[in-house]
Amino acid sequence: SVQASRVSRERRRLSNPFDQNRHAGDVVNNFESGKIIRWNDNHPSLSTILSITPSVVIMWWAKHLWWENPTEWWKFKNAAIVAIFAGMILIPLMNSRLKRNYALFRAIVIWVVIALIGYTLLSAAWGGNFRAGWENVEFSNFRDRLSSVFTAIGGIGAVGYLVIKYRQQAGSERELSRLIVREADDKLMQAVQQLSSHSAQARLAGVYALSEIADVYGSEEYVTDYNKRVVDVICGYLRTKRPKDDGPVESAVVSVLNDHLSEQSIAYDGSTNMSPGPWSEYSIDLRGSKFREPFRLRNAIISDLKVQHSTFVDQVELHGVVFSEGVDFDSVQFRDLVVFRGVNFCGETKFQDSIFEKDVTFEAIQAGTRTVFAFVDFEGVNFKGRTIFEDVVFDEATRFKSDGRGVPTTFSDVTFRCATLRSVTAFSSVKFSGETEFNRTCFEGPTSFDVDETCAPVAFMNVTFRDVAFKSFTRFKDTLFAGSVEFNSVKFGKNSSFHRTELQNVAFNKSAVFKETVFNGVTTFRNAEFQDVTEFSSVHFKGSLYVGSYQDKTTKFNASKFHDVTFDRDVTFSEVYFEGEVEFEKGIFEDAVNFGRNRIQSSAIIEVGRQFNKNSAPQVTIFKDRTLFREIDFKGLAYFNGVQFHGDTEFCEVEFEKDADFSSYLDIS
Repeated sequence: SVQASRVSRERRRLSNPFDQNRHAGDVVNNFESGKIIRWNDNHPSLSTILSITPSVVIMWWAKHLWWENPTEWWKFKNAAIVAIFAGMILIPLMNSRLKRNYALFRAIVIWVVIALIGYTLLSAAWGGNFRAGWENVEFSNFRDRLSSVFTAIGGIGAVGYLVIKYRQQAGSERELSRLIVREADDKLMQAVQQLSSHSAQARLAGVYALSEIADVYGSEEYVTDYNKRVVDVICGYLRTKRPKDDGPVESAVVSVLNDHLSEQSIAYDGSTNMSPGPWSEYSIDLRGSKFREPFRLRNAIISDLKVQHSTFVDQVELHGVVFSEGVDFDSVQFRDLVVFRGVNFCGETKFQDSIFEKDVTFEAIQAGTRTVFAFVDFEGVNFKGRTIFEDVVFDEATRFKSDGRGVPTTFSDVTFRCATLRSVTAFSSVKFSGETEFNRTCFEGPTSFDVDETCAPVAFMNVTFRDVAFKSFTRFKDTLFAGSVEFNSVKFGKNSSFHRTELQNVAFNKSAVFKETVFNGVTTFRNAEFQDVTEFSSVHFKGSLYVGSYQDKTTKFNASKFHDVTFDRDVTFSEVYFEGEVEFEKGIFEDAVNFGRNRIQSSAIIEVGRQFNKNSAPQVTIFKDRTLFREIDFKGLAYFNGVQFHGDTEFCEVEFEKDADFSSYLDIS
C-alpha cells in the first residue's frame, strides 16, 4: 500500500505541465508496468534447464530406492532436501545474469543454509539429538510420508521465494528513492536560486519552497538529510547582507523556523504538550545577523542557538522557549524592548558584552512556568533600560562581572523580584547606577558582592533588600553604597553555627537602615564606613558579632541608632569610631560584650583572626559625641575598659546582671 501510494503521488506530480522533472516519468512508468525486472522474471533458458537436471536425477534415484525398500524412507527424504538445495544453487550459477545478481544469489544461499540449520536445531529439540531429523523415521501410512516430503520441500522453497521477492521489492524501492532524491535536489536548487533573486516576492516564495522540501523529503529514509540542509540554507541567508525591503522575507524565515522547532499535541485531559520539532536537533546558527523586523519565537525547542555579534533592531520576544543545550548571546545588540517570558535555559547561557538599549524583562508566563537558567554568564553586559528579573530561577552558578577588557556589567534600574538563586552567585565589580531592588529574593547558595581582577568596587546608587533570604555565606567586600540602603526583613543564614555574613571595606555614603533583620551565624563589619545616619531597628544577631578595624583602616559610624536590638552571642567593638550621636535603646546583650581592651572568647574573632596579630590586644572604641544607653540589659560580662567618651554619656535604666568593667575609661566630656 505504501508503494502504491508513492506511485500515485508521482503520477499526480508528473501530470503537472509546469513540473521541470517530466523526464523522470519514464522511470516511474517502467516501475509501474513491470519493466524494471530481475533475473527471476526471465523465461527459463537452456542453462536453467541444465542446472535443474542434477536435481531431477537425484530425486529419481531416491524414488527408485523408496519403491525398492519402503523402510528406507528417510533416505528419500534426505535426498529430496539435498536435491532442492542443489537446484537452488545451480540455477543462479548457470544463469547468464549471475554476475550482476550475485548479491541476490548470496542472500538465497545464506537463507537456505539458515533454514537447514533451523530444521536441524528443531529436530534436535524435539528428537533429542542433532541427527534426529536426518535419520530413519517410522511412518504409519503413505499420507504421513507424503506430508513430510512436501513440508520439507515447501519450507525451503518458501524461504528462497521470500528472499527473491524481498530483494525485488528492495531494488524497486531503491530505484524510486533515487528518483525522489533527484527530484528533491532539483527543487532545492531552484529554491536557493529564488532566494538570490532581487525580487522580494521571489525570495519569499523560495523560503516557503524550502519549507515544503523539508516537510516532504525531510524523513530519515533518504541518504540526504534535507531538514539539516534547509536549516543551513535559511540560517545562512539570514547571515548575509540583505536588501532593505527584505522585512517580509525575514519574518517568513523566522516564522518557518518557529513552526519547525516544536510539535504540539493534545493530552486526554485537554492540556497542550509540546515536543521537539523536526529541526530542534540542529544548530541554529545566526551569528552576525541583522534583524530589522520583530523577532518572535513561541514554544520552540532548540538544542543549540548561536547569535553572537548579531543586531536586533526591533523587539525581541521569546515565549515558552526551551534551550535544551546551550545558547550564546555574546556581543549582541538589542535596540528595542526584549522579553524572555517563561524561557528555560537548560544549558550554558552567555550574554557576554551584550548591550540592551531599552527595557529587558525575564519573567514567568504563569505559576509553574518560570524563566529558568542553568549556568548563566552576564559578563560585561550593559543594561541601559530597566531590567526585570521577576520570578526567575537561577539553578546553577550565576555571574555578573567585568569582561576580559575590564568593562563592567552595568545596570540602570534593576529588580530581582521573587527571584531564586540556588547556587553560587557573584556580583563582581558591577555598577548599579539607578534604583536597585531585591524584593522577596532568595539566595540559596554563597553570595558575594565583591571585586574582580579589575579591582573596581561594586557600586550601588539606591538599593533595597526587602524580604530577602541569604541562606548561605554572604559577603559585601569593597562595595560602595552611594545612595540610600535599606535591609528590611532580611534573613542572613539558616542557623547560628555554619553561616556567616561579612561586610568588609564597605562604604555607606547615605542613610543605611537595617530593620527587622536577622543575622544567623557569625557577622563581621570590618573597615565599614557609615557616613550618614545608620539605624539598626528590631535587629536580631543570633551569632557572634564583630565590628572593628584593621590594616590602618577604621570602622566609622556617624549618627547611629541601635533600637530594640538583641545580641544572642558575644559582641566585640574593636577600634570603632562613633563620630556622631549614638543610641543603644531597648536592647539585650545575652552574652559578653566588649567595647574595651579585653580579648574575649569569640567565634567572630576566630573568623577574622588571620587579620590580627594574636599577641596584640583589641583596640578601644571611641565615642566622639553624645552617647546614650537606655533600657539595656547586659546579661553577660560587659567590658568598657579604656573606652573614650568625648561627649555626654548617659546610662539610663541599664541593668548589668554580671560584672561590668569601666576601668581606665576616658571621659573627655
